[in-house]
Amino acid sequence: MLPRHDRPCGHQIGITMATDRDKLIAFVRETHRLAGETDIVARGKAGREVSAATAADYARVGRARLDLEDESGGRLMEGVSRQSWDHHRAALRHEAAMAFRAHRSACDRAQRSQYLQTAARHARASRVALRAFTAVSAATRPPERSAPRRSKRKTLPKGDGWQKRAWEAATAAMRPALACGWVGARPNEIELGVALERLQTQQGAVVQVRIRGAKVTDHSGQPERVLWISATSPEGLALLSAIPEGATRTEVWRRAKRINLDWSQRIRPVMGGKPSAYSLRHQFAANLKAQGFDPIEIAKALGHLSVKSQKRYGSASQGQGGGVGLLAVDATRDVRAGPEADLVTDYDPGDP
Repeated sequence: MLPRHDRPCGHQIGITMATDRDKLIAFVRETHRLAGETDIVARGKAGREVSAATAADYARVGRARLDLEDESGGRLMEGVSRQSWDHHRAALRHEAAMAFRAHRSACDRAQRSQYLQTAARHARASRVALRAFTAVSAATRPPERSAPRRSKRKTLPKGDGWQKRAWEAATAAMRPALACGWVGARPNEIELGVALERLQTQQGAVVQVRIRGAKVTDHSGQPERVLWISATSPEGLALLSAIPEGATRTEVWRRAKRINLDWSQRIRPVMGGKPSAYSLRHQFAANLKAQGFDPIEIAKALGHLSVKSQKRYGSASQGQGGGVGLLAVDATRDVRAGPEADLVTDYDPGDP
């Protein structure tokens, strides 16, 4: 019996899985010729230069929509809204190009080693990746905007202290992620890992929160932001509880899908109403606005590159009486304000 990776596959694209060297070589040459008619090779080389956060975000989209076992390449742009079109298109072109590059190299290595079955399998996968890249590149943006999703700021519970009720409803395993959401971290950013560190400063005990951006492109988002939170504030106390006893630092990690299930299956049924993980982020924005923070500082705290993006978030009238424990914030990129802010789109498909 052949090893698992050398067994024939049920899907075929112009090449059998038999060890026919001439057919394999012809198929590979034709694939290379077709690749030369696109920018997939250049795209694959450029893909190595994206940030780790962007690569992780693109990989998430690729896992959901790119399927090299499917002759059509998978779901690709099917059902993608106009609002998230550019983000999905960039992610899928990147993932298809990187897959093409990887499988083409693997095919070449297998040919040199005379593993023709393996070479044929990688040749086929590279052709599927090429087909997916071409299809995504040629896809047409939907002519009309899809209906906007309801903003989470409209679901913010009224009155102060609802985050504390969420905290009490959560289990011990859920609370570190909830604490990070309390200071504006998206579920996808918590999945990348949020670094917490207890510091002693002239202002007293402080929790340093380092967040890697999950929605970052060349024209939007902050690759990384750092917040300093008063350790005596409600959110500061929540963050401190995530740091193990006797330690000064830790990293909070939890899958975004698991966080959303925490709210739908446990926290929301206990609390009532319609709050979600993103409601914490909207409340954080509302508190910053109510406390009179500069829009540029708010943008940095939320991980935005433009001051315009915060308009979709909680309003100052929704701010809580206890204020917010943010002492300072820094971010990788300068925030754009004024007319140049119109050139930036911090669209977040999971953050209406």
